[in-house]
Amino acid sequence: MLEQGQMQFDCLAKAAGCSNATERSPLECLRKANTTALSTTNCQFSPSFDKKIPSALMNAAYTSSLRHTPSIFGTTANEGTDFAPQTLNSTAEFRAAISYLGPFLSPSALDGLVAINAFSHPAFKCPTYAYAGHLSWVYDWVLSDPEDEASGVRAYHTVELHAIWGPNNTDGHPAKSYLPGGVNAGVVPLMRHYVASFVRWLDPNVGRLEGAPRWEKEVGGRSLRIGGWEGWKRLRERDLARGVGC
Repeated sequence: MLEQGQMQFDCLAKAAGCSNATERSPLECLRKANTTALSTTNCQFSPSFDKKIPSALMNAAYTSSLRHTPSIFGTTANEGTDFAPQTLNSTAEFRAAISYLGPFLSPSALDGLVAINAFSHPAFKCPTYAYAGHLSWVYDWVLSDPEDEASGVRAYHTVELHAIWGPNNTDGHPAKSYLPGGVNAGVVPLMRHYVASFVRWLDPNVGRLEGAPRWEKEVGGRSLRIGGWEGWKRLRERDLARGVGC
């Protein structure tokens, strides 16, 4: 429902300097805001059910009411590390932070989130595996930048965009290893060829980079694994065996 999006709206209004607008409403202020203020803020966003859409998108997915078109899905190894409040130091503080983000969560739901990666699994990984099908190609991004590894964020949410769009076409602060000469520079043409091929032919393999592995469709849990280390690979296999925490 729309009221569940109040936190995201408040975040955008604050970022654009519209929280205390006096001459016009915060919404009118946002409509005239500088787009840079909106595109560079770290606010969440998600679809909201405004009662004009026949059914919430999640319900449409559950009932297979969405059009089945070819698609690419992907998740990173550590999704939520860049979102998590860095000051959390106890389970109680974690529950309070998650309750703020999801005020509709029940105590039992919070108990479940304590046992898994709260940002990563319910928000990104589980939906990816739940909705992937015979027309889907799925990737697991476990490639890590040395500086991101040292800071603890590792392969965080959307870090793969530096490879898909090119490191000079993202947020202006690309992980250095994706730049020419960097240790991860080789993954840029790899992913750009896959994605460009998908855009042209609805198949990432037709125009893939010469010598690149064939990217199989997501059938029986198959996915393209980009980078990583053997310890993560073994962990990944164990997670898949028990349902990836979903």
